Amino acid sequence: MAMKYQVTALQVVIYFNREGDHDHNGLIFALTKNVSILKYIQALGRVGLPPGPEPSDTPDTWYAKAKARADVLGITLPSTPEEARQPHPLMRPLVLRARKGDLLQVELRNEIQRRKVGLHLVGGGYDVKEDEGSHVGRSPSSLVRTGGRHVYDWRCENEGVFPIHDGGNYSGGEDGTNVHGLFGALIVEPASSRWRDPVTGRSSVDARGMHQELDGLYLDVLPPGVPDACAPSTLRECCRTPGR
Repeated sequence: MAMKYQVTALQVVIYFNREGDHDHNGLIFALTKNVSILKYIQALGRVGLPPGPEPSDTPDTWYAKAKARADVLGITLPSTPEEARQPHPLMRPLVLRARKGDLLQVELRNEIQRRKVGLHLVGGGYDVKEDEGSHVGRSPSSLVRTGGRHVYDWRCENEGVFPIHDGGNYSGGEDGTNVHGLFGALIVEPASSRWRDPVTGRSSVDARGMHQELDGLYLDVLPPGVPDACAPSTLRECCRTPGR
């Protein structure tokens, strides 16, 4: 089965704690559907600060789209610049999920200025000439220029956790991209499993039985046969083998 995600690479200020420690050169992979929230937070957080070297949007530019998406996710948007300069649950490494046997198709869009970036999966199941998310040796480039896009095809042959990072820059220094946040992971779950948000109950499978994008590290994983209505507190009972 083919499973699809749309991902965007963008530059954001990443706040690490309530004291204001941050990386003003932060980079992140995020679901494209969540970009409006991240851009709203960035614009709101700049209110009252000296202008940067590049033009920036205002919070009003993104509020309507951000609010609509936040309602779907069941999260609250910051309402003041001070709140926007705090850690936010979407300012996190990207964690995608698929199932063993799936063909995972990830479309990457690059909004980072003056950098080519790529999604490099530390694992197998892909064509190194087309889907490595890098440009090494004599292989053609599978990096994405600023404003461009590329679809990576990954065959999920084995269960497990597989790191993802920008293959356009392997530097571990301050001038690199991975050190500023351009990394994540792919978790391959058992075949026919599903996952859901433990807070809102949003499932990776919608009412029509179609896959819907749901990322994050802290999700309930439901084996085949377990109903979505099964609460986390009773998950063990729901999963118990009949007769045992």
